[in-house]
Amino acid sequence: MNTINAMNTILNSIRISVSDVRQVDLDGRPYGFRASKSYWIDEGWDSERWKNYQLPQIAIFELEGSTIAEGRKSYNERYENVIYQINVFASGRNQMNDLASQIKDGFYNWNRRKSMAKSGLKLDRKISDFDTIDDEMLPQQVFRKQISWRVLYQASGS
Repeated sequence: MNTINAMNTILNSIRISVSDVRQVDLDGRPYGFRASKSYWIDEGWDSERWKNYQLPQIAIFELEGSTIAEGRKSYNERYENVIYQINVFASGRNQMNDLASQIKDGFYNWNRRKSMAKSGLKLDRKISDFDTIDDEMLPQQVFRKQISWRVLYQASGS
């Protein structure tokens, strides 16, 4: 497994667990729909992405990584220890908390964790989970939650 495969495994797990957003007006009548796959936005400054893609958005970043040399099975065995940060940008506190809880529920789901482990990725533990308020985004009612996870995977060796 390599870094790209690890990132794709986490992305697929989040895509499976996050439901589509249906927008309704004050009377409860639907007026908009956003598929969960359209949450994933290209790189760039947050303020530019709001204009082009709107909310909600989910972003994932690799914060740091290190190599752990174990050598239990062979001399060339290598494990990677990576910390991923998942940012949830939403247009209100309720939407932010709802999307964040869907992501966490997907990671805590036994079958999905087992599936990730079979693919060679171990979701070790949640490191942090907090809300951030950015002053320049506040007039737009943009709320952000940051969740960091420690992930382990075997990169080489038998």
